[in-house]
Parts: sequence; structure tokens; C-alpha cells
Amino acid sequence: MNDAERLIAILKDTRAWASDLSNIDLERMYSGWSSQEKLIADIDAHILSAEKGKVHLRKILMLFAPTAGLCEILSSDQSVDAYEQLAARFDDWYARNGEKADPEK
Repeated sequence: MNDAERLIAILKDTRAWASDLSNIDLERMYSGWSSQEKLIADIDAHILSAEKGKVHLRKILMLFAPTAGLCEILSSDQSVDAYEQLAARFDDWYARNGEKADPEK
């Protein structure tokens, strides 16, 4: 699996995680994510862009930011564990690919 495929797999697994209502607290949804459907649509847009070779890294970083994004809508300790695994996978990918994937650097 190459680096692009790895990122797509992380995003698809993130989509699956966000699709499970036991992982997210709908009452904590904010601004752009006023519903689970909007959250899923946002993740789908990242997947589609990545499949086309266009990584919007700043926006993806916000999904996994420690004080924003997905961690703000976690619903339980179980969802935290699964989220932390996804975030760790993304952090690992970013450590290896962030510089070359970020067009602003």
C-alpha cells in the first residue's frame, strides 16, 4: 500500500467510525457539522479529493486536531479508544508525508 492509499484507508476508516452513532455525540456538533450527515459528507469530500490526488491537508488536520474536529464530538470512552487509534494512524502518516503533501510549505 502506498502513502496515498494509506491516507485514503485512514479516511475511509474515519468515515466508518463517524457513521456509528455510538461514537459521536450529536449534541456536541458545531458549525459546519450541524448533523452526522454533514460530518460524513465532509469526510467523503476528503476521500474523493485524496482519490484524485488532491490532499487538502489543512482541512484533514482539523479532523484530528487535539482540541477541535472529531475529538470534540466523542461520545464515550469506547469511542475515544477507537478515535485515538485513527488519530495515531493519521499522525504516523503525517509524520512521513506532511511536508511533501502540504502545498503551502
